[in-house]
Amino acid sequence: MKNRIFIREHSREYSLIRGVEALNGIYPLMEQEFGLEKIDACIVCRKGGLAAVYYAQGSFERIVHAVGSRAADVEWLDEHLKAFQRHFDLLLPYFRGERLPKDLDELKLVLNYYTQAYFGIGIIWCVPLVPSAPQEAREKTLKIRAETQEYNESIEEVIQKTVETLYPSLKGKVHFILPDELWSGEVSQEGYIKKLEEREEGYLYYQKLYTGDIDTYLSQLGIVLSDGAEQEEEGLIKGQIAHKGKVKGIVKIVASTEDMAKVGEGDILVSVMTMPKYISAMQRAAAFVTDEGGITCHAAIVAREMGKPCIIGTRIATTVLKDGDMVDVDANNGVVRIVK
Repeated sequence: MKNRIFIREHSREYSLIRGVEALNGIYPLMEQEFGLEKIDACIVCRKGGLAAVYYAQGSFERIVHAVGSRAADVEWLDEHLKAFQRHFDLLLPYFRGERLPKDLDELKLVLNYYTQAYFGIGIIWCVPLVPSAPQEAREKTLKIRAETQEYNESIEEVIQKTVETLYPSLKGKVHFILPDELWSGEVSQEGYIKKLEEREEGYLYYQKLYTGDIDTYLSQLGIVLSDGAEQEEEGLIKGQIAHKGKVKGIVKIVASTEDMAKVGEGDILVSVMTMPKYISAMQRAAAFVTDEGGITCHAAIVAREMGKPCIIGTRIATTVLKDGDMVDVDANNGVVRIVK
């Protein structure tokens, strides 16, 4: 059996509830809207602090092209941007912490709003990636993206607070609950916590959940997971320049808010992506390096505001670098070099 390659698209502090409900829910919408052949379901793989989302090689590009090909249709784009805004407005009180779902039925409703909004987020993020997309379409989507991206990860806090309020015994374990287990009430059964502790060690979700020896499952499924980038030479990482400058410092990997405290003055903050809640650590850091992002991502915007060197879109920085590495960040040329 020929191996299929899945390319990492992004990594987040995903809960299984969010991943399974939203990512599975969006595929039928994409297939129906764009007339695509069935999209090979993505993979969510957790090893360590973050869950990485992988698409079958070529699938993400196919989605981007499909979205971009419709961007010239002004009526179509406006209709979907308005639909996104409607669902986003319904979610905003929850995202701001002004309201919390009172029960599972309300949480289901919120997740439904999120799935609909997530479809719109896909359009907003894809259109600017297509060089042939009309300038007006690019400007519209970039504007909405800038206005809403601070709430990109807010759904996770809504899920966590709701579930922990309804089921206090699940505190700290919400990321590892499958939606069906929550809706069915299995989460309150004796011995359930043990399942979550096993998943905390790592899991693979591809049409169903696998725990244990993830590499063995991948081999049996004929799947190879790739970061989508290779080092041209040992100790050298390349990315996109977000803000110029050059500085030397010690790497501190920030995978979650728990890692922020270890970033000291003059350190190099290395992350899959940055978020508003990382600001205090970013203020102390001398430069930022990320796996993901484009010129309008959070790290790029903050780097320009703070006047700090920033290299984004390396894809491999968090896997190649480790805490304590001394690096030269040359954001004039878009390279990070490990100092021996």
